[in-house]
Amino acid sequence: MTESLLKKYCLNLNYKVNNDLGNYNTIGREADMERLIAILSNKRKHHPLIIGEPGVGKTDLIEGFVKKIVLGEVPATMQNKTVWVLELARLMKQKDMPFIGLFESLIDELKQDHPDDYLFIDEIHTVMGAGSHQGNSLDAGNVLKPALARGEINLIGATTVEEYGDNIEPDGALMRRFSLLMLAEPTLPETLEILEGLKGQYEEFHHVKIAKDALPYMVTFSHRYMPDRFMPDKAIDLMDDACSFANLKDQEEVTRETVAQVLDSLLGIPIHSILKDDQQRVTAVSQVLKSRIMGQDKAISEVIDAVSIGFTGLADPNKPISSFLFLGTPGTGKTETAKGLAQALFDSEDAMIRLDMSEYQEPQSAQRLIGTKGRRGILTEAVKHKQYAVLLLDEIEKGDQSVQDLFLQILQDGIVHDSYGRAVSFKNTIIVMTTNLAGDLIDDATNYSTTGQGETIDDQIAAFNDSAQQLTNGQNIRVGSGKDADRVALDFNNKLQMELTDYFRPEFVNRIEHKVIFNMLSKSVVHQIAKLNLMRVNKRLQKAEHLEFMYDQRLIKFISDEGFDLRNGARPIAYMTNRKVMAPLARMLIQMKTNGRPSGLRGFRAIVRGHDPIPGKDRFGNRRIEFEAIN
Repeated sequence: MTESLLKKYCLNLNYKVNNDLGNYNTIGREADMERLIAILSNKRKHHPLIIGEPGVGKTDLIEGFVKKIVLGEVPATMQNKTVWVLELARLMKQKDMPFIGLFESLIDELKQDHPDDYLFIDEIHTVMGAGSHQGNSLDAGNVLKPALARGEINLIGATTVEEYGDNIEPDGALMRRFSLLMLAEPTLPETLEILEGLKGQYEEFHHVKIAKDALPYMVTFSHRYMPDRFMPDKAIDLMDDACSFANLKDQEEVTRETVAQVLDSLLGIPIHSILKDDQQRVTAVSQVLKSRIMGQDKAISEVIDAVSIGFTGLADPNKPISSFLFLGTPGTGKTETAKGLAQALFDSEDAMIRLDMSEYQEPQSAQRLIGTKGRRGILTEAVKHKQYAVLLLDEIEKGDQSVQDLFLQILQDGIVHDSYGRAVSFKNTIIVMTTNLAGDLIDDATNYSTTGQGETIDDQIAAFNDSAQQLTNGQNIRVGSGKDADRVALDFNNKLQMELTDYFRPEFVNRIEHKVIFNMLSKSVVHQIAKLNLMRVNKRLQKAEHLEFMYDQRLIKFISDEGFDLRNGARPIAYMTNRKVMAPLARMLIQMKTNGRPSGLRGFRAIVRGHDPIPGKDRFGNRRIEFEAIN
């Protein structure tokens, strides 16, 4: 008697499920199950193609359907039918005969001996082209088409959204035979319901108890820290790992802390970061921004208020957490503020997605961001992999109109669809757009203010900063001094609005929730920034070489004097620190590694020689920096 190919290369799913009924529970998929049964009941196109991301439950749905067959909970026309699962890998590994011939024989056996049964092909896209590598122009996909067209077999397929778009949708002849069943990723509440249904099985298997309040954390933690995977699979895996961890540590109960410990061991995320609640994260924003950003107290206060609204549930849940337009001259802390938000709210500066809008000036730029068939979108892929993130759009005014329209949709709806039709959520992002549009206006207005007599540059900058902040609040203000100040203020406000509407559609500007002006940096603030930069040099030297870097107030003054630039803010300070301090230190370290480290070396001291600038006499002075070893 000839051996059955169906039994050799397919799994009898009815037999498998019947022997372990308790472990096959399809929870929260009632509507999808009804749709599956309805498709299978059709006279025409009774072949379901289940489309969904890996881990959303495509195979679970089929196993749940088989359980219904076993329990007699399906229509009479489906009673006693068997679902065979094709094991394609085993079929392709055999060496006895060409793949295509063997596959044709298997389909023939199914038609002749089991015409009423179902053949389930998971990852059916792998069948497309299978066998053609053996020199045969006929592939497995073409073997299926005639049988499907004549209704000789009952086929159920499953594939991912991307593979469907790339490999199946273009094949119109094959597509006509299927009815599509789109399986969406379950929501967080639906995933929690699934975990609650599975809880008992995992407790029994691992001999532990799962605290009821631990289940929501399994859902939220897996959602936040495993962005590359999909629900419910990643939440179930986290529950399994946490139960296993507790059992091995002789813990009787799985708690929130247990789940955090597992994530720490799996992903290297510190437990204290995982366990921070939203209130702690918002509190951290104030601490982080005030330690990193100098001279921007008003801007920081506005950002903190906005973030607080977003994280306390008062904001629209269907939009991004917050959206900002940061205005100001270069080097005033706009990008640094975005980095600080990422660090405080999402644990790391790496939680920032940065897009330079000067790279998206072409009409097809929006397609680059969301993707085209066969090519993933830069923006959509980044957000899928970092769902909790700060999205920084540098110099938003340089982006093409199509790009601005794309972000208008994101600001309005909180989602965008990629080239495969998949919804990508921006509801857990903070969108920060920066622009230098107001830079020239601010510069011009400040130049006007500097005509005042008897004022220092800090007085003039402070006056203008106060004026600019008041303008954004709609107050009557004065810029600088003199009888034309009111006219200048009104002129500035009108020009600012014109600048924005020249580059952006009014509805786009109106959708941005918070417009924040960053102050021009005064000399005193630049002095603080120079001090902070030198402190960072010391910390880096201690961390890298266990050496100290010592200096006095003259070095801070030298760096701040040399680096003060009204139009470029703090950027020249970083340049001067690199050139005047870090580069000489690096040369000494390289020489030390070449010649050997001196015994007893504790660090280096920077000494400023020469005299400071003399107002009205010597603008630059003759200062220079010398370095000496500290033993």
